[in-house]
Amino acid sequence: MANGSSVLSPKLLDPSLFQGERVVQVACANSAAIALTEAGRAYTWGGTYGFGGFGGGGYQQTSAPKLVPGMEDHRVVMVQGGGAALGMLTGDGRVFMFGNGGSGQLGNGQFVQQNTPAAVGGELEGRRVVRFHQSLNTVLAQTEGNDVYVWGNLPYFLRGLVGDQKAPGMGMGMNHGGLFGNSSIQGVPKLVEAFSSHPTEWAQWSLGNQALLALDVKGNLHTLGPHSGHNDSAVSELTHLDAFGGERVVFIANGHLCYYAVTAEGRLYGWGENQDYGCGTGPETGSVRAPTPCPGLDGERVLFVDGSGSHALCACESGSLYRWGYEQEPLAQPTLFQEASRAGSQWAWVAAGPSCSFAVRSARPLRAPAYPVPYPYAGRSGKDATLLPWYPDVAYLCGTGATFFGGGGCAREYVGAVAAGNAGCGGGGGGSG
Repeated sequence: MANGSSVLSPKLLDPSLFQGERVVQVACANSAAIALTEAGRAYTWGGTYGFGGFGGGGYQQTSAPKLVPGMEDHRVVMVQGGGAALGMLTGDGRVFMFGNGGSGQLGNGQFVQQNTPAAVGGELEGRRVVRFHQSLNTVLAQTEGNDVYVWGNLPYFLRGLVGDQKAPGMGMGMNHGGLFGNSSIQGVPKLVEAFSSHPTEWAQWSLGNQALLALDVKGNLHTLGPHSGHNDSAVSELTHLDAFGGERVVFIANGHLCYYAVTAEGRLYGWGENQDYGCGTGPETGSVRAPTPCPGLDGERVLFVDGSGSHALCACESGSLYRWGYEQEPLAQPTLFQEASRAGSQWAWVAAGPSCSFAVRSARPLRAPAYPVPYPYAGRSGKDATLLPWYPDVAYLCGTGATFFGGGGCAREYVGAVAAGNAGCGGGGGGSG
């Protein structure tokens, strides 16, 4: 906000800050945020170390969104944030990173500050990335061939020795096993063969300090790590998590040490470390070792969820927004956020950051999908990837008319678009919205 003060109730961000373009996704880093508009442009704001056009090195602050420079010739289709770095995926399948690269998360092997976006190369050069995920200091990218690459400061259950590049002055890394043996810092993208051999296309990824979640397009959730959700078992390879009563999982997310899954029936599950009530599973602190239904959502169907180190948010089909965790007061389970839910809106996206949270408003009622939406691209049987939004505020039918309307003389194209919505912002200093 302009005066840098806390905002404890939802406040609409003036659409003119985004040049009147509809916001479709928001992501948070430690002290900055990045938003994507449907025009394919990315905006950043907050306190940063030289992000984008906020100045040359050193700590910079901006109270209003500014267009990320250097991306004028690229259409951005996905944004991510984590630690002190931000990332973007472009329509031609390249990942651009900028910010602090001290943990290798920029993927360029340099471990230095990078104030303007640059494409990640190395083993990703010439490969089309269809989605990527960024956690605190780790980045994971999936190509259209379902190959998976990872770089940055790897959680110990992902660490290894393959092509390891360490920041200047660093030792050999901590001696943990995992997919790559003993290395903690991976400065350039490296293929993870154990993930790339999965027979079904991956749809979504979520990575925390104690677990990795991988959701395929059929709604099967696979997990890895100490908080994999397999009760007391620390799983050392991606393993199917069958813990949702036979329901398909359609959305996944994580906080610092908490993990979330939403099923096709709109049920929300949480697990992980619940010391600050981040799991949303109730007042019992300690470890929640298996996915547990979150109370307090009777009659609601959850669409989206996101978490941070201290709090979490979920949006429901009814237009209600719920929050939990440790804010002005501890909330042990999802609790209706009255101010946000009175706004008379449907929420099309939520992003929970360490110091602030965001919700993107939809102009139309949304419904939980029957299967995961593989944002932002879905493969089509060896054909080119097809751009998809999370939910059909904009619908695309791509290909020849015969593909959709049968053979004969019925060839025609169709593109449907929906009126623009707006973005809402929630409080700094521990508040959320």
